[in-house]
Amino acid sequence: MAVVLGVSLSKEAASLALVEVAGGNVTVKNLWTFAYGEPELSLAQRAAFAAERTAGLVLPKTPVAICLPGDEVYLRPQTVPFSKRSHIARTLAFEMEDKLPFELDSAVMDFVVTGHEGGGRRILVAAMRRTVLEGVMAPFDSRGLLVRLVTADVLCAGALGRLLGVSDYGLLQVDVAGWKLAVCRDRLLLFARGAPAAPAAASMEESLAGWVRQSMMAAPSGVAPQVLYVTGYEANALDCQALGAALALEVEKAVIDHLPGEKRPDANETASPDGRSK
Repeated sequence: MAVVLGVSLSKEAASLALVEVAGGNVTVKNLWTFAYGEPELSLAQRAAFAAERTAGLVLPKTPVAICLPGDEVYLRPQTVPFSKRSHIARTLAFEMEDKLPFELDSAVMDFVVTGHEGGGRRILVAAMRRTVLEGVMAPFDSRGLLVRLVTADVLCAGALGRLLGVSDYGLLQVDVAGWKLAVCRDRLLLFARGAPAAPAAASMEESLAGWVRQSMMAAPSGVAPQVLYVTGYEANALDCQALGAALALEVEKAVIDHLPGEKRPDANETASPDGRSK
């Protein structure tokens, strides 16, 4: 059995989840959400805020998995002529030369295999500046916690299919500052994109429909969702019927009642000023 601390650094709030992993089963033992109280914090500032909130919640040397907003990680679909992950990893820098919005020498990159293309593979490359990544990890390292994984929320879309009870779907995450789109088949990620929120049309639904259509132009041929599930801080304010009509697609709000094994607060529990239950 292993205990892992999951950390989400969205722009709206920091979330911490204490997760128990045993025999392939995942159980959420506790879940905390903390509002930042200040607008427009950098990733490093959000990481420092979240790391401070771990005091008294976890032991030193607890493994940590950090999830970043997909609109703050550079994502690019790419086709490579290799099928072995080791070959792809060795040639990734060559494949991404002149394709990043920052210097290649300053970047840290990884990839997800999203499909087959002849004898090669379709991949989704995730990249960010090394200094930004170091700024995210440093506050946890300084507290003796072991950062084992840093990923982006859109790259985790395949796992949400299990909670939603679906296999083939699109996921549209609508937050105040960012929009994220992912398409999955058999709960495997096929395509993902993130961008700063850009409402420009007469309604939010029209703006989102335009952004989704534009985003799907970069998706591989044949990759399109049959159903689009909407989640995020702004999801409840959306008219799914209007968005579905604009996209000619079935659109529903994603409903996840609770996480596996999540500890629910007692009706008599109150929250302390720092946001923790007591």
